[in-house]
Amino acid sequence: LMKKLIFKFWILNLFLSFALYIGYRVMLSNTETEETNTFESIMYILKTLLDLYTIALFLLVMIICSITYFLNLNDKIRNNAFLSYLTFLGIPIAIVLYYFVAFNSDFRTAGFEGFKLMKTNFVVSFVYIFFATVLFLFFRQKIKKI
Repeated sequence: LMKKLIFKFWILNLFLSFALYIGYRVMLSNTETEETNTFESIMYILKTLLDLYTIALFLLVMIICSITYFLNLNDKIRNNAFLSYLTFLGIPIAIVLYYFVAFNSDFRTAGFEGFKLMKTNFVVSFVYIFFATVLFLFFRQKIKKI
């Protein structure tokens, strides 16, 4: 019963990751360009490729991070709300905080303009964390009923 429940939540997390990946790709394809010459067109293509690489890396990391859901098969982890929370959100939150600090220090000289470069990536990350938190809360409710 517990294996089936954890597997369901793992599948939901994978669907969430893929949905965010597809949503981000759609957002990228709907972005209007302002290039006026060949150099700006090449820069736009490079920026798009970098964005696709970043979101593909995000998808890969979220799939790998979701494997930690299976740590809830251990009774000690599953019965401790904090440890169970870490299996759902510990690694994703740590990664987002690391990159937020790293990009903040990298773009300190650029001011707010530097942060705007990564705005969409952080939005996707925070949306993932929000929905993963909702999944965790539903998981804890199911655990209490069992």
